[in-house]
Amino acid sequence: MSFHSPLPEKGVSILDQSAVRTKRPAAPRDSQTRNASLPMTAAFMAPASRRASCVLLLGLFTAGLSMRDPAAAADLTSPVGRWRTIDDATGQPRAVVRIFARDGRLYGIAERSLAQHPARTRCDECTDDRRGKPIIGMELMRDMAQDGEQWDGGTILDPESGRIYRCRMTLRDHGMRLAVRGYLGLSLLGRTQVWERID
Repeated sequence: MSFHSPLPEKGVSILDQSAVRTKRPAAPRDSQTRNASLPMTAAFMAPASRRASCVLLLGLFTAGLSMRDPAAAADLTSPVGRWRTIDDATGQPRAVVRIFARDGRLYGIAERSLAQHPARTRCDECTDDRRGKPIIGMELMRDMAQDGEQWDGGTILDPESGRIYRCRMTLRDHGMRLAVRGYLGLSLLGRTQVWERID
């Protein structure tokens, strides 16, 4: 039995046929052609990943602004929030007070002292239910009700002297500061501290 080479196609030599059989398609020249040659999931994976990364970065950026800017998270039309109290005599920060709402009225709790060496840690001079209790965690402000653009009708305690004053509060500087006035009898005969909003 003999073996014969297949006859070449008409007009094409054996060498030309070998070149035709081994010839491969040219590589795509642009990115659009390359993406078209890939499976659908691979072609769209990169754009989807970029979109997800952009959304993540935007969320982190917004969260960072909220943490740094008190106005980003606070209701600036209400005293509810945390405040840095400022001594009206020295101008130095004294404490952090958190104001919150309960049964339609506002109350204020001393969260922490900002003084390096607080004069007192307990209200030994208090004459009501707060007598002898730790100042941190104590309600300093009670029963404040809104009356137009101010809050009054309640009281505020000076934990160092144990004295209880009538109180009036007014927001200033677009809600970033709070004027807190304590007085006995007439509002004209009192003192005002301006607190700074923390959040």
